[in-house]
Formats: sequence, structure tokens, C-alpha cells
Amino acid sequence: MRNCTRAWFGYAAVMGVTFLSLGMLLYPRAATPSRSLQSALESRPHAIAPIPPQKEALSPQERRQYRNAFAATPLSFEPNQGQVDAQVKYLSRGDGYTLFLTNDEAVLSLRSASRPDNSVLRMRLEGSRAPKNVTGEHELGGKSNYLIGTKPNPDVTDIPHFGRVRYEEVYPGVDVVYYGNQRKLEYDFVVAPGADPSVVKVVQEGTEKV
Repeated sequence: MRNCTRAWFGYAAVMGVTFLSLGMLLYPRAATPSRSLQSALESRPHAIAPIPPQKEALSPQERRQYRNAFAATPLSFEPNQGQVDAQVKYLSRGDGYTLFLTNDEAVLSLRSASRPDNSVLRMRLEGSRAPKNVTGEHELGGKSNYLIGTKPNPDVTDIPHFGRVRYEEVYPGVDVVYYGNQRKLEYDFVVAPGADPSVVKVVQEGTEKV
């Protein structure tokens, strides 16, 4: 059985990754029905369901519920098929940040309205080697489409999404698997029998404080 050493890349949470406030659902106001529709409604009053009244705003409790629900949403990773720089193998987008996975780094770019420049956090696997394979696992239902439409960047469509990304043999006998939710990126080092886990070295860069 493989041994797993789990660590949390918790800097994303403490450096101010914001949560998506889900937009409220707006219902259109009922228009005055035409004469034929009015006759149909009078003869069959239950044929068409009434339109609910427009909801003005979310209560503080509802906002908290939506934020908590979004925070628990799993991260979604998409393979780089030309939509970003070629160094990136997989990327994940969220409210206020973008996560890039390269051969040896997890790079978190944080955006904030109060800071014009992006803050960048890096988690580097020091002394690692180019992975044997980089594969997405646990494919999700969504797809991404980038309609760029300009040369030399053609449109990139039908990009799958995955819940996990595995880097094979980043150290001898050691895989790293990235996953997580909107509050944190998590990663497991999967150590094969007989492999040396002491070779794993994680370096954090770009943080000012925990």
C-alpha cells in the first residue's frame, strides 16, 4: 500500500482569496397577456404557473450560506491546450485567483480590487525532475471554450475539467497529486514502497506572513 503525506497549501486562504458571492435569481415582471392568452388563462387558470415575485436582495444569512457552499466546491483543473503559456500544464480559475501548475511549481495569482498588481504565491518542488506523465483524474461534467478568434491564437474549445491532477515520478518513486476546494489547494505525495520520502522538499515563495 502506498503511503500518503498530505499537506495543505493554506496560503491561498490567508492571503485573501475571496469567495464567489452567487448572484441572486431575478424573476421577470409579468407582462400584460394578449387577448388570446388571457382567454386561455381564464378558461384554464392552472395551465400556466404564476411567475414568482421579484426578490429584492439576499439576507446576510443567505449570503453566508452561499459563500460556505461555494467554499466547499471542489477545484476544477483544465489542461492547457493553448489557452495560456506553454509552461503551464493545468490551470484552475476561481473568484479572485488563477492557479497554474507547471512542471515543478504551483503558481497562485491573486487579484484584488484594492491592489492594482497581482500578488503571486509559488509552491516549488525543489530538486524535483520533469514528471514522467501529467494526467487529469476524476473528469467533471463541465467544458471550457476560449473563443479568441485572432491569429496566431486560434479558438480553443471543448476543454475537459478534472477534479485532480497527478504528476508521476517528480522524485524517484514519488508522485504528487493536486486537488482541493475553493479555500485551499491540497496536495498528496504518494510514495512507492522502498522509495525515500526525505527527498521531497517544498519551498514557498511570495508570502509575507502566515
